[in-house]
Amino acid sequence: MENYLLLLPIIISVLGAITSLFVFRNNEKRNHIYIFFVVLLTSIVTWILLFTIKEGEKFIIIQFFEGLDISLKLDGLGKIFSGMVSILWPLAMLYAFSYMKHAAKRNIYFMFYIMTYGIVLGISFSANMETLYLFYECLTLATLPLIIQPMTKQSKKAGRIYMYFSLAGSAMVFMGLMFLLKFTKGTDLSTDFILGGNAYLKEGPESVLRVAYFVAFMGFGVKSAIFPLHVWLPLAGAAPTPTTALLHAVAVVKSGVFALMRLTYFAFPMELIRGEWVQTVTMCLAIFTILYGSIRALKETHFKRRLAYSTISNLSYIIFAITLMSRVGLQAAVIHMLFHSISKITLFYSCGIVMHKAEVNYIYELDGLGKKMPIAFICFFVSAMSLTGIPLFAGFISKYYLVGAAISANSILAFVGIVALIISALLTAIYSLNICFRAFINKPSEVNAHAYELAHDGDIKFNIPIIVFSALCVVFGFFSSGLINVVSSLIGM
Repeated sequence: MENYLLLLPIIISVLGAITSLFVFRNNEKRNHIYIFFVVLLTSIVTWILLFTIKEGEKFIIIQFFEGLDISLKLDGLGKIFSGMVSILWPLAMLYAFSYMKHAAKRNIYFMFYIMTYGIVLGISFSANMETLYLFYECLTLATLPLIIQPMTKQSKKAGRIYMYFSLAGSAMVFMGLMFLLKFTKGTDLSTDFILGGNAYLKEGPESVLRVAYFVAFMGFGVKSAIFPLHVWLPLAGAAPTPTTALLHAVAVVKSGVFALMRLTYFAFPMELIRGEWVQTVTMCLAIFTILYGSIRALKETHFKRRLAYSTISNLSYIIFAITLMSRVGLQAAVIHMLFHSISKITLFYSCGIVMHKAEVNYIYELDGLGKKMPIAFICFFVSAMSLTGIPLFAGFISKYYLVGAAISANSILAFVGIVALIISALLTAIYSLNICFRAFINKPSEVNAHAYELAHDGDIKFNIPIIVFSALCVVFGFFSSGLINVVSSLIGM
């Protein structure tokens, strides 16, 4: 059944982004109101679709031939991802207005910032792998200008590295896609995402398809920052904080793990890869990345890069759950994707306020700043508690489901993963709460005397997003059962 309304939020976002360069061009205040209206309207339309689109409704944008088309369809997993993105983006936009207030070429920056929103929704709504691949490539192109925006030597280098890795990942995904299409047979719906994977692939050569899956997995692993394809992510910290938060919490890395969910649970049949070498290798990479990211975060002294390595570790929590290749594994992956997004965007935004207002970059410069910036550091503390997995915070709930899914797998490697999660949680507590102790307990020194003098909390556009997100870390710590029930029902459990 055709439903062209699936295209509406993508069109609103993309056209709104382009027209933002011309509407109220000479009046920045009105231009920002227009931009926020576009983002808010996109979110409202998205949520209307979440409740009105019926199962099986689809919109074919272009059909090349039978079995190969670019089309949109909103299933349970797509609803979860698009719902998450549409809640985070309007508040992220408020933060970006304040942070980029004095930046050069901010109109172009905001254009790509809004356009990225529509592209991520396109990834959410993708009906098949070829559509997801198309929007996935558009995401790389749209986010590159956001990374290089300061046009410093560091940001240009970060942009180049990001493109090198992304293009290599794209080539790997393309190879996997070609094998997926070659060995798919049946009706014109045979390439659509189906929970449990495409049954037609079982007719293909199993060894070849396992290699194709692994190549595609590593391709999507670039944006998911799995070792050794993670190098671009810490370097991207040279970008403005609204960009890094977007990369680490919402758009790029979460699109990567979302694509891995699609690949593992909705494209290739799990019977083809469960219990085989490909599951072992991908799970080992996830476990190693969990520990590697945590250890590098502990050793890192740069404020934003420490959070970047933390993201690398936590993304592999999700990948580890994906590689369990079970329904409870998918459930745990989705829950941690949601709660990590809320925690990590708060950490980055709090970090951005501190770096922006106190003009600091390194953790040893944070001594005593909590007294001058209580809102930023209290929100940081709450999110750090959630990220660590302390009870009564959202992160504890998602880690509980991760461990439960690993136990249900009943394999030696899964239990090794549990040990890695426990060690990583301990390291997370050390490297994240250490920042809070420095800010609230240590006294200012000569090293950060200038920073202490400059430090003060941000304005309302800075504070509203971090207060709301940190409050959600607490709320979902107490009242997460309703959300988990929705997630479970949407992914067919």
